[in-house]
Amino acid sequence: MKQNPACEELERRVQELEKKLHDARFLTEEIMTYMTEGLVLTDTQGTVTFINQRLSEMLGYPPEEIIGKSWLDMVPAQQQAVAQAAEARRARGHTDRYEIVLHHKEGQQFPVMIGAGPRFDKQSGEFIGTMGVVTDITERRQAEESRQKYQKDLEKQNHFIQTILDNLPIGLAVNSTEEEKAVYLNKKFEEIYGWPEQDLKNIDTFFHKAYPDPEYRKKIMGKVLGDIESGDPERMIWEGMEITRQDGEKRFVSAKNIPVHEQKLMISTVQDITENKKLQTQLLQAQKMESVGRLAGGVAHDFNNMLGVILGHTELALLQSDENHDLYSTLKEIQKAAQRSADITKKLLAFARKQTISPRQLDLNDTVESMLNMLRRLIGEDIDLIWKPSTNVWPVKMDPIQIDQILVNLCANAQNAIAGTGRIFIKTEKKSFDAQYCSRHSDTRPGEYVLLAVSDNGCGMDKHILDNLFEPFFTTREFGKSAGMGLATVHGIVNQNNGFIHVYSEPGQGTTFNIYLPRLSADGDRENDG
Repeated sequence: MKQNPACEELERRVQELEKKLHDARFLTEEIMTYMTEGLVLTDTQGTVTFINQRLSEMLGYPPEEIIGKSWLDMVPAQQQAVAQAAEARRARGHTDRYEIVLHHKEGQQFPVMIGAGPRFDKQSGEFIGTMGVVTDITERRQAEESRQKYQKDLEKQNHFIQTILDNLPIGLAVNSTEEEKAVYLNKKFEEIYGWPEQDLKNIDTFFHKAYPDPEYRKKIMGKVLGDIESGDPERMIWEGMEITRQDGEKRFVSAKNIPVHEQKLMISTVQDITENKKLQTQLLQAQKMESVGRLAGGVAHDFNNMLGVILGHTELALLQSDENHDLYSTLKEIQKAAQRSADITKKLLAFARKQTISPRQLDLNDTVESMLNMLRRLIGEDIDLIWKPSTNVWPVKMDPIQIDQILVNLCANAQNAIAGTGRIFIKTEKKSFDAQYCSRHSDTRPGEYVLLAVSDNGCGMDKHILDNLFEPFFTTREFGKSAGMGLATVHGIVNQNNGFIHVYSEPGQGTTFNIYLPRLSADGDRENDG
């Protein structure tokens, strides 16, 4: 019997739908089987109903050994947490992501990320189980651990480099040639220039702060920028530039620029050479004084020999002449001039540290006090002499005549500096200098000293006078009024006794001479004999 066409059409459509459904199921199974992530389906009780090939490989079990078992058996150490998370997802009705550790059949553990969510029946809407996508994150964890380790190593390296830069004994700045500003300054750079970082980063501001004098700044900027533009590394080294710190202190620096063209950077280094410059100046001065001393000593010896001949023959001539003789008065004048010349010769020898001395133990207070009456007569009634001895000063080893020479010359010098009435102060003190102090004050030597200070409230001295103060024959008095040997004599005596002198003076502010004489130790030697 022939089938109804309508039934045939219906049967054909059913077959087509079954085929499409079969194909869809087959495709879905293939996707689930061969997907690169693990896949697990569980029922409402958490029993595994399906795992794909990837999850089977992850766990090391064939599917048949897992299907039908509880998913919680795969996570024995985390059962409670996983169960609570599954219940929470079911209650919320949406997908959740969490990390857990799975166990391979052979015992090793590995971390995974699970994206899990509830499954519901499309028709009834009832909860029918859970689907989870399992991703092995071992490599991701290793990569993250490597990244974190690299980050920590990088931080350690940066800290190490930063520590080095912060503790460099030279100032360092990294400047951007495009932006014309510093992108990095180390602590020493700020310390040398004495300005805060924000005032040093902008190059134009830096020049205005470090070189406040417009003329000097123009000169320095012209030279520095011109040398940089030349590109010649030899020209990008600058010595002895005078900078001004925020507190107004003047310092001398040497600087060097190193271009890094490929990164458009300029590395600048700077060193404070102020103390070196002072030491160099002091060395040159000491060498000059030593040369002058040798010359003065040689001249004095030769001159002294000639004076001996002049004085000897003059005395013989006087003995053979009558006082009423026409030449007698002339011979007396020759004798006086020769004796005055002999006095100058003695001072030259004192400056050259070649005079004959008889040092012995002295109490400086007693020695000074024995001179006070004579000093008061020397300076006159218009000037007050104020004596301030310190108690229990240490003994010194010197020729007492040399102390007299020092006091007479310094008091005479002070008298000349005072116009009209004034005051001269003489005091003694005990002073000790350690190596740390002397490292900061190059004109001082470590040890224990007795200070002999002579001060006045006179006219003071400018820098030119101070620079030439102890040179023989240098004087600010009118020609013929002074031989210029007083302070040279003081300098020679102090050096001959292994002491040193500090002078403090400004125009209109008076002058102080601080003379430091080595303490005499218990065994009879000076503390600082060298």
